[in-house]
Amino acid sequence: MRSMFKISGIIVSATLLILLLIGFLAPNKNYERLVQNIHKANVGGHELFIPKGYMSTSHSSAGGESGSIDTYYPGSAPILRGPSDLWKEDKWYKNVSILFYDLYRNGSRDFEKDAQNGLQGFESHFRATKIVGNQYGLIYQTQPDNIKNDLDELWIERDGDRLISFINCGKKISERTTPQCTHYFRDGWFSYQILYDKRLLPEWKMIQTNVLALMQSFRSEKAAQEFIRQQIPIAYKQQIGE
Repeated sequence: MRSMFKISGIIVSATLLILLLIGFLAPNKNYERLVQNIHKANVGGHELFIPKGYMSTSHSSAGGESGSIDTYYPGSAPILRGPSDLWKEDKWYKNVSILFYDLYRNGSRDFEKDAQNGLQGFESHFRATKIVGNQYGLIYQTQPDNIKNDLDELWIERDGDRLISFINCGKKISERTTPQCTHYFRDGWFSYQILYDKRLLPEWKMIQTNVLALMQSFRSEKAAQEFIRQQIPIAYKQQIGE
């Protein structure tokens, strides 16, 4: 009798294991087309291999001096469902759009100075010159008390005096507004503008890290395919399995 219970227990455990494996592998099998369908592009003289899972929206493009792709939180997961469907379920706010530009498109080589000038332009435009303090590990700046306060605010990442990145975000001035952020940084190939919902601002560092990892994977076809294959189960859980 004990042997029968032991055998039954083994069968149940094996069945559960098989079901778990099927659940994990199913998304990969169903979305393998996103792995195999690669868009080859040349941006700023750099050859990129971009899986179509990151080019699923109508404004997606890559070539010449720039590119535009859409991802899902945290900035590295592909879009597995239509934006309108995700919107209806209040999940589209986790969309992370990536705009990238040839780093040398303006002919400048002083990228540090260019970034600093860009930040100063935003400070002037939004009049966000008042340093409030540290928020989310960033320097938080807004308008002085005597300035109209419905303008964008700034969050700045520095390493000592060196500017690493900065973010401008709108304010929630009414119940109908959904403030958005634009996050600026660069790597050795491109400068980036990352667009996402302000609700994701506290996780700016994770988004920045994942965007850079995603863009790095595009540098070879094999790396791009391996990367998106790893991301599909994450995207499946977020967009379909939740």
